[in-house]
Amino acid sequence: MAAIETKAKRKPNWTQEECLLLVTLINENKHVLRSRLEPNLTSQMKRDTWEKISKQLNASALTPRTTEEIEKKWNNILSTSKAEISSFRKQSTLTGGGPPPKPLSLLAETVEMVIGERNSIIDGIPGGIDSSLINQLVTEDSMCSIQILQEPIQNDTLISALPLSPIFSPSPVNVSSSLTTSMPVRAHLTSPVMPRHVPKSSVTGKKSNQEIIEELTIKKLKVETEYFEMKVKALKRKFEE
Repeated sequence: MAAIETKAKRKPNWTQEECLLLVTLINENKHVLRSRLEPNLTSQMKRDTWEKISKQLNASALTPRTTEEIEKKWNNILSTSKAEISSFRKQSTLTGGGPPPKPLSLLAETVEMVIGERNSIIDGIPGGIDSSLINQLVTEDSMCSIQILQEPIQNDTLISALPLSPIFSPSPVNVSSSLTTSMPVRAHLTSPVMPRHVPKSSVTGKKSNQEIIEELTIKKLKVETEYFEMKVKALKRKFEE
């Protein structure tokens, strides 16, 4: 019995006024919450902005909400509003004599102000990714970024770790003994004349610092792209649930 009495009571559901106030506050601070991280915009600044919104909301609402609850509610509102906006736009583009589409709710209109009227996901652009998901990923997983080498690179160390192989191996030039008397002495050289378009690194088997940096940068971008795509799919499934 004591355990039942001490159990925390479930908070009341969000009212329409609370939801509208939350989206309005987010719209006022979207330049921080929906922008990518950079030297002048850190994850701590985003966190401070959410804390500020939490205080403003709790000052006007009857039920106190934590910052985590507010962020979760925003994600739910964002998901349902995007579905409403998408349905409205599809109905608006249909031809025929059917009834006009149901107008957007005030909450959905305010969400549209936050995410922008030309959001790629709502417009149905193939392969589009909502920037709100990317911003959330960047904020949560900023420490997961792969670091590019900034110090001087030792070719021997990197070459031993990477499968580098030359394009071809020049073979010695065999000069017929019958021609040795009539050909110049330089005909006995074993190094062939290399085409101009073949880089020096292809002959030596070693790559320059710039080539190695470019390869590592490409690999880093591919890994990050795959990582973010997986996170976006996971968040979409979470919102749909």
